[in-house]
Amino acid sequence: MSNNLRLTEESFLQSMDIAIENAKAQAQIAAALSKYKFGTDELDKGRVLLESAKQSFHNNSKETVESKNAYRLFSEKRELLHSEFVSYRNIAKVIFRKDPNIVDLLSLTGAIPEAYATWLEYVKRFYKNSLTNETVTAGFVDFGITLEALTQASENLTAVENLRRDYLRERGESQDATKVKDAAFQKAEEWLSDFFFVARIALADNVQLLESLGKVVKS
Repeated sequence: MSNNLRLTEESFLQSMDIAIENAKAQAQIAAALSKYKFGTDELDKGRVLLESAKQSFHNNSKETVESKNAYRLFSEKRELLHSEFVSYRNIAKVIFRKDPNIVDLLSLTGAIPEAYATWLEYVKRFYKNSLTNETVTAGFVDFGITLEALTQASENLTAVENLRRDYLRERGESQDATKVKDAAFQKAEEWLSDFFFVARIALADNVQLLESLGKVVKS
């Protein structure tokens, strides 16, 4: 949710709250509205719609934050492991530059894929082949990269996969929360539009009372 949208939605909630509370609190307004079937029951209906919009707004805000945090954790972990992988790959290019079979086995030529799924399989394959090929393992050890280090790097990919699953789940929950919020706001907005339509008619002879509901009247 953008900051501007959030402020707009917060302003709407505040405006609707003021309209309902002042309509109930001021006897003259309540009496005028009741003549047009906007009495206590209808104001209570508006309050229910307002509270639903408020709850959905706060839930959507929470889910949005959780989604952003989940993406940040995933992105940071992936970037860290990618940097480590690039370092190991560059070392492998030096070690095995004269061995075309190993160069092909570890895919040491060409660009590293950027798309997540392709990148993940590419990196997995690099570590798998590094760990299962004795020539590759020995070459890394000669450069101070132990079997344990390669194994740990490979296992860390599981953490990236888990974090991405967490992010996708949170993103889905955020999208669902947005749909619920949008539906709740639409109902509340329709009610408030009807409310002000009636209020402008009911309070046509008393601009001050209309403005106390939060509706500015042009002079």
